[in-house]
Amino acid sequence: MTKLVLLLTLLIGNVYSKSIDKSLFEKTVTTIKSTNYHNLSDKEIYEAALKGVLKHIESKNKVDKKLMSFRGDANILLPPRNANELKSEIAGEISGIGVVMEFEKDKGQKYPLIKKVLTQGGAKKAGLKKGDQILKIEGASTSKENSFRDIVYKIRGKTNTNVKLTILRDESIFVKRIKRKKINWEAAELESIEGNLAHIRLSYFNKKTAGKLEDILKKLKSKNVKSLVIDLRGNQGGIFDEGVKAAKLFAKKGQTVLTAKYSKAKVEKLKADRDGIGLGFNIALIIGRDTKSMGEAIAMALKSFGNSTIIGEKSYGKATMETLLELDSGHTVKYTVGKLFDANGQTWDISGITPDIVIPNQNGESGFDYQLNLAKKYLARP
Repeated sequence: MTKLVLLLTLLIGNVYSKSIDKSLFEKTVTTIKSTNYHNLSDKEIYEAALKGVLKHIESKNKVDKKLMSFRGDANILLPPRNANELKSEIAGEISGIGVVMEFEKDKGQKYPLIKKVLTQGGAKKAGLKKGDQILKIEGASTSKENSFRDIVYKIRGKTNTNVKLTILRDESIFVKRIKRKKINWEAAELESIEGNLAHIRLSYFNKKTAGKLEDILKKLKSKNVKSLVIDLRGNQGGIFDEGVKAAKLFAKKGQTVLTAKYSKAKVEKLKADRDGIGLGFNIALIIGRDTKSMGEAIAMALKSFGNSTIIGEKSYGKATMETLLELDSGHTVKYTVGKLFDANGQTWDISGITPDIVIPNQNGESGFDYQLNLAKKYLARP
């Protein structure tokens, strides 16, 4: 708790004007603690204060971007379970049922939709299918959840334990108990090769993504593949350095991949130190409303290289970079440290990326395949 108090004192001292010293904050907290009606503990007071600081950082993003509202998912305090799940995602090893889901509540989607069932997970054995909707998790309705990440973490859990899901398929409702298993998350996948055209899906940037993508590109070069559909739909971002490594695979030596701006006007141009294995491909990038952060960054990077066309729907619009700070309590602070721009100095923050060819996603999975098929036809044109 001492570390948390010192951290808060430092942060509060930076947020407020210099005329308010650190001792005033400590005096205020002491007074509140001794006189408040609810008998708040030190832990409750300092945790609430930290959340306030993070909300203030988020509100400054709001002011900078002149928004009427903001989405508070960048600067947050993660409880131990959520922090551990995030670390598992970064490592590329998770304990779950083996599905890829979509849940866009703000777009009118009522329940999480299963977009893909992995062969290595318990969902496949339980008979779940692409297109199934998850109505309840352990009897609690998913429609009442505001955070997609919270839904994901409730489905995940300890390896070899079960989770009870209520499923809607067409007009039928049924319940399944599904065993959680340790899953190696292949965030870069070669989905198909059709003649001289390949379909690659990049679903996240964990510690394994860039290496796996490089292996895929080497394989495609050996098979004389000329065109790539790089599918970024559902890509929520991930590790910044891993995303940069992935983008460099398509860059020429010395080419600027992205520009990062930090506090105190520090600017870093991220350049390729050698020619990438991905040079020479004709590329179509598919993005959607749920393409976010480093998913958007690699689309903008490849677009700036001049041999890629962006297809699909306008993306989410997040170009900020966050770092993680672990606390003694087991909680983790996630907060903004910088902002990304493409090689031409353009950012997609808040505005999102407008595709070169706008193809709205039709309702359901048929629409998802519709975008992919049109991207393939675009690359196959004479």
